[in-house]
Amino acid sequence: MAVSAFADTESFSYSVPTTTTTWTQVINVDQFNTSLGTLTSVSYTISGTLTGTAQASNNSTTSEDNVELNLKATLKLTRPDNTTLVQSVPLTTTSVTLAVWDGNGATPHYTPPSGITLEGLSVSYTQTSSTTAPLDLALFSGTGTIPLNMKATGNSFGAGDSGNDTFNFTTLANAQVDIVYTYSVSSPVPEAGTWAAIGFAGLAGGVTYFRRRQAKA
Repeated sequence: MAVSAFADTESFSYSVPTTTTTWTQVINVDQFNTSLGTLTSVSYTISGTLTGTAQASNNSTTSEDNVELNLKATLKLTRPDNTTLVQSVPLTTTSVTLAVWDGNGATPHYTPPSGITLEGLSVSYTQTSSTTAPLDLALFSGTGTIPLNMKATGNSFGAGDSGNDTFNFTTLANAQVDIVYTYSVSSPVPEAGTWAAIGFAGLAGGVTYFRRRQAKA
């Protein structure tokens, strides 16, 4: 008897709440149960939002400061051995000009006109990758869970041209991890001889029914 195969999918989702970077969260991902079929590929998607506050202070009493504030993080999903499955690097950049500092008060200072505080900065991210590598398919197959590491590393930074500036950042990130298993399922297909036998049986039944109706008439 011949065999045909068709593809199907199974999905799992996991989330990490908004937390100040840098953080690492272990996610126990459900493995693919091979009783459903044969695993052919694994897809991983990480998504979420990077948020935070950026501050800059121009400490120069002789020149204004053209500054660039970069809220940035590296989001990474890794295998148990810390090798990367998928990575995203969200970044939002703001450029401003800060006035010459009047020399009064302490430094750094994050209020205008020679300082600035930017609150409510936000940027979304999403990144998908997939694998058909035999080692990964074996890693994700089983009846238990596999511990993956979801990491958020803060990389925020500032730059200015006065030569005397100070920067400060608060960086937070959340994450959603989506795992999709694609697998094949095999099912038997009757061969030509079998279909012929089924057709003949149906024909014979039809003839018998027709004769019975004739007899009743």
